[in-house]
Amino acid sequence: MCTFSIPTGLWGLVNNAGIGSHVAPNEWLTKDDFAEVINVNLLGLIDVTLHMLPLVRAARGRVVNVASVMGRVACLGGGYCPSKYGVEAFSDSLRRELIPFGVKVSIIEPGAFANPIVKKTEESIKLSWNQATSEIKEAYGQKYFEFCKSTFWKVSYKL
Repeated sequence: MCTFSIPTGLWGLVNNAGIGSHVAPNEWLTKDDFAEVINVNLLGLIDVTLHMLPLVRAARGRVVNVASVMGRVACLGGGYCPSKYGVEAFSDSLRRELIPFGVKVSIIEPGAFANPIVKKTEESIKLSWNQATSEIKEAYGQKYFEFCKSTFWKVSYKL
């Protein structure tokens, strides 16, 4: 007689959602600009994981979190890098906690490549500059704004 059991639980969870809006020098942004990105990229990932964890644990499954190379080296301002650093830390603590349950936790750290997030960055920098106070514009100046736009694009597409 051949028997087999149907596994219970969830074998794998992949957290891949993310946004990269409000990219600009930090001082040009507001707390709400940071919160919008952190709420999706970090807190959203944590929320989904915590809700699915009992099923993953039951199946001795796997969690894969998509972070970013910018979760290791911050090269632009705004909530994106802090949120991805947070994904790294959450994933590392989760990995250590779940070892006794046979659950594997992995992080994927893609680099910059032409994607919708990167393509919207120039728009974000322009929008942040346009919404900046006169004090910010005076302190940084038009040259800095132009440098910021051009430098990001050169770095992003060469990675």
